[in-house]
Amino acid sequence: MKISALFKTRLELQFLPLAALLLLPLSGCSSSADSSSDPAQTLDNLSWRLVELHNQPPSGTDASSTPTLLFDTTAKRVSGFSGVNRFSGPYTLTGTQLSFGSLISTRMAGPPDAMNLESDYLKALASVTEWSVVEGQLVVLNTDKAIVLRFEKL
Repeated sequence: MKISALFKTRLELQFLPLAALLLLPLSGCSSSADSSSDPAQTLDNLSWRLVELHNQPPSGTDASSTPTLLFDTTAKRVSGFSGVNRFSGPYTLTGTQLSFGSLISTRMAGPPDAMNLESDYLKALASVTEWSVVEGQLVVLNTDKAIVLRFEKL
């Protein structure tokens, strides 16, 4: 090893503890996903599973047929599973305001209970105007401020 490289390495090692001490007070300033200054970061690339639709657990579902939701904040698109079919489409997020654009979906048929759940779920998504994360759950509301959907992280 050349003397100049050895000196540089030694110099870097001497200042490493000082740099760590200077950065230590900043480590307490980080925020959790639920209190992020950028609300989109709270939703970005997280998969959510439906736990309530109009204050009721989704009926007639098992783990493989429970509706889901995934936000891609880079592309400003949402996608998921609606009980029988997959869907996707645009969304708009401004602070706590949330709305979904026209959603496209595959068109497979399924059992009547699953088709009814899918229809109710997609109608509920269309009615969404606000969102928040409460105790780790994504809660979405309609214009009447009523909770229409509640999700948990997958």
